[in-house]
Amino acid sequence: MRCYRCMHKAGLGLAILLLSTAAIAESYIGLGVGSASNDLKPLFGTQTLEDSPMAKVIIGVRTDNHAIELDISLGNFEWVGSNANSHTVVNVSFNLVGFMPVGDVLEVFGKLGGNMSSTAVEFGGTVYEGESGFGLSYGGGLIFNVSEDFSFRAEYQGLTGIDDGVDTGNIEWLSLQAVLDF
Repeated sequence: MRCYRCMHKAGLGLAILLLSTAAIAESYIGLGVGSASNDLKPLFGTQTLEDSPMAKVIIGVRTDNHAIELDISLGNFEWVGSNANSHTVVNVSFNLVGFMPVGDVLEVFGKLGGNMSSTAVEFGGTVYEGESGFGLSYGGGLIFNVSEDFSFRAEYQGLTGIDDGVDTGNIEWLSLQAVLDF
């Protein structure tokens, strides 16, 4: 019973903290495109994957120089030398983000968090579902604030724990994002 009361108080305290943060926080949403590389080695290490274009949606809540951010990204990596075999990766990352202003319109940011990925492998015309992978999400970049409500971000992001059911690897990618604050 004592532990239940402690959990109840901790939960109530967390709810008050989240509500107070939401009242003073600024939300943002963004879309990004970029290029990614993946170090998975399909077919038991006998193949490599080509770099892939990737798309990203970001949603965040920011207070001053800190934010909590959710991003969802998608990429399709074809096997080198094959136009019939590919790996499709969908990734969801939850990150804590820190910002540091550099002048009036530029900011540097860094982020660290966790990610969950899902992989589908197309081989010989058949699609196989990979495993759900869990790993680390990390990155950083530059923000150019066009106005109070709109900015561009150039970002590097690394994701670990990508799992296709046979192999585990990492994704590294560079993207350019348009972000709207509201």
